[in-house]
Amino acid sequence: VNWSNPTSEADFYAIKSDITALFKLANNVESLAFKASSDPAMHPGQCAEIYIGNARVGKVGALHPSLQQSLGLTTAVYMFELDYVAVAHGNVVKFKTFSKFPSVRRDLAFVVDQQVTSAKLEQTIYTRAANLLSEVVIFDMYQGKGIESGKKSIGFGVTLQHSERTLNDAEVNSVFTDIIETFEKEFSATLR
Repeated sequence: VNWSNPTSEADFYAIKSDITALFKLANNVESLAFKASSDPAMHPGQCAEIYIGNARVGKVGALHPSLQQSLGLTTAVYMFELDYVAVAHGNVVKFKTFSKFPSVRRDLAFVVDQQVTSAKLEQTIYTRAANLLSEVVIFDMYQGKGIESGKKSIGFGVTLQHSERTLNDAEVNSVFTDIIETFEKEFSATLR
């Protein structure tokens, strides 16, 4: 089950999003990183090691198709392992009141080189949106027809919200313009 959207099936990015949310609760999301990895039990290309700073704290991925088939499973299986101590002993959580002001979500899809990781792009969004960022989710990743060879399209849902007032259009536009310009400059990304 995709906990973010119970009516849809889980996928690799939904599981990563749930892990990110867990570390966000532990107040460790800024040093969280997913690094591509391999494991004989996991699907090639859908396996990542999880780091907090330089410390490896777990792994996430899809079950290898041959194992899935040998177990007689008809749908994809996603799994992760985490070091309990890394989650349980996160940074001291600071109380933050829920905002009664509306949030603003915009979806942005970029075409980038295949070697650019979604984690690097996500971290850039965290940095550029700073205190106004409420949530960032990957809602789409695509390679194939319509996308140049050696490139991929990644779609992000970015939600902004201020805790003490309603955001105005100029502020929202400024954040999204900054994200777009940074992606273009640092990753040679093009907006779809």
